[in-house]
Amino acid sequence: MKNSRYGIHEIVDLRELLNFKWSCLDEAKQRVKVIENKELKSLAEESIGQLTASINKMNEFISASAVRMQQ
Repeated sequence: MKNSRYGIHEIVDLRELLNFKWSCLDEAKQRVKVIENKELKSLAEESIGQLTASINKMNEFISASAVRMQQ
């Protein structure tokens, strides 16, 4: 994150993508409860981990950009 300025459209796009990721995460958590196949369940749980990591990273970026935009 070397760039100190972000366009409003970039932040809006990132927030839209973040909302989509949250929706996918919610859906994956609901579906993993009913999966019986161990291999499929493992893949679903891995997907949940990746979505969570992605969401956390995006939240960090949004927080940093909000601070920079206020300055």
